[in-house]
Amino acid sequence: MSIYKKIFKTELKNRKLNYALDVSKFNPKYHEEAEKLAISTDILKYKSIF
Repeated sequence: MSIYKKIFKTELKNRKLNYALDVSKFNPKYHEEAEKLAISTDILKYKSIF
């Protein structure tokens, strides 16, 4: 059961980061930061499950 909770939390986090990425497209400075965050958590998503 705890594995599914972790997956759900990381999915939520990634959705928020992807939303931030979409919203910040008009501001290059924030877009770059959001892109870095989104990429870093995308890789961690699979590692944190196991």
